[in-house]
Amino acid sequence: MPPDFRTLADDLPETQRSLLLAYSSILTPGARAALRKQLSEPRGDIDEEFAALDEDAPDEVRQQLAERMAPEVRRQQRDHPCLADLGLSSHRETAVAESVVVQALLEFHNRAHLDVLQRVHALLCEEDAAEGESNAPRG
Repeated sequence: MPPDFRTLADDLPETQRSLLLAYSSILTPGARAALRKQLSEPRGDIDEEFAALDEDAPDEVRQQLAERMAPEVRRQQRDHPCLADLGLSSHRETAVAESVVVQALLEFHNRAHLDVLQRVHALLCEEDAAEGESNAPRG
């Protein structure tokens, strides 16, 4: 674990420590500072619920969790924009950074976790599309 993350990592579940180790290998110093700040913020019940999600969790549990996580992910993107774009936050080529992230997610999360993350992504994309439509010039 990089020295600047050791204290923060002590309070994280094993899965998040492993992800942090993988991410820290590709992030720029500025992105690492943003990640440290993000990790130092209080963690809510949603984080614990996500970490404890059973691989066989029912579809409705996954959907409800995704719907509750989406606003938090959006807030984190707004508060730490450099972390939302791997091309900007990585000192590696974007394809390499994406590969590291994908491999880490696959290694350290179960199928239910990955499903919830995909649902969160879809919800955020739908929100972005709806916002784009409402801001489009009317003709």
